[in-house]
Amino acid sequence: MKNDDFVGMIEEMSEAEEYGISEEVMAAPEPTDEGWYDFLIDNLYENELVQGNPTTDGLRRLTEKFYGEIVKSKSDVIDTEHDGNGLRCTVRHTLLIRKYKTGTLAEVDACIDVDYRGVPHPFNRHVVATADTRAEGKALRRALKLRVVTAEEAQTQVSEEEVLTAQDHINDQQIMAINAVCRKHDLNVEKVTKSVYNNAKTLKQLTNLEASVLMDKITSYQREKSIPEELLGYDASWQSSF
Repeated sequence: MKNDDFVGMIEEMSEAEEYGISEEVMAAPEPTDEGWYDFLIDNLYENELVQGNPTTDGLRRLTEKFYGEIVKSKSDVIDTEHDGNGLRCTVRHTLLIRKYKTGTLAEVDACIDVDYRGVPHPFNRHVVATADTRAEGKALRRALKLRVVTAEEAQTQVSEEEVLTAQDHINDQQIMAINAVCRKHDLNVEKVTKSVYNNAKTLKQLTNLEASVLMDKITSYQREKSIPEELLGYDASWQSSF
């Protein structure tokens, strides 16, 4: 280690102690850094990642561990409507976060519309509570500058329109999720893709539905803790060759 690097490290440690910031927080990347998304995914527990989507509980925990103290977390029901069969509602969630590294306050809010017809049973009986959780998750991911939706936001019933769009190409969020989970579990992206779709020449040729099936397979490996040895060996440069 160069002398300047050593001095810089000591100064950072001193600054962390002076402001009561843990070394773990000081070492974390910034939300604007390229490695921020991967850093958060790596620090999620297994039950906080569903098909590559972080849960609201997971984002809340990571926010308070690495980003800042949640000073306020409040939901407001903006609108409700009952059509005789079920409820539709709009909920706004507001977060006030005191950032650890700067001490500044950041206020973030997010609104979510939830229709009982788009919520799987038995959650369709608790539309307001579902909207509350989804709105909080959306606010958290906005605060953390994440481009992926939470597991709760992604949890909807499959409509006829969604079946049609399942034939669309794999989207950027699915690619990011597959990459993140494979990297976390040392899975080779190309090998695991071809284990499900033998003729695949590139991940980007998969449809939206095929990508979901692939993610289900990867999730089953991590859930059952039975990853085939021949699929191991994550290669960070896979996107240039597959």
